[in-house]
Amino acid sequence: MDLKERAFYLAEEFTDFLLEDKQRGSIIVNINADHFRVVYTEFKKIGYKLVHKTSIKDGKSFTLVFVYQIK
Repeated sequence: MDLKERAFYLAEEFTDFLLEDKQRGSIIVNINADHFRVVYTEFKKIGYKLVHKTSIKDGKSFTLVFVYQIK
C-alpha cells in the first residue's frame, strides 16, 4: 500500500468527502472538529504537512489541506 492509499483510507474513517490534487500532491478533507488531533497526527506520520485549516462559525467542523512532503 502506498502513502496516498494510506492517506485515503485514514480520511475515509472520518469523512465521506475527500478531494485530491494529483499535480500538487495535496488532499482536502472536511472533518468534525472532535477528530482533528487524530487526523492531523496520523497524516503527519505518513508524510503529509497541514498547510491550511478553516472552520465555520459554529466551530464544529474543519476543512483541512494537507500536502505530501518529500523527505
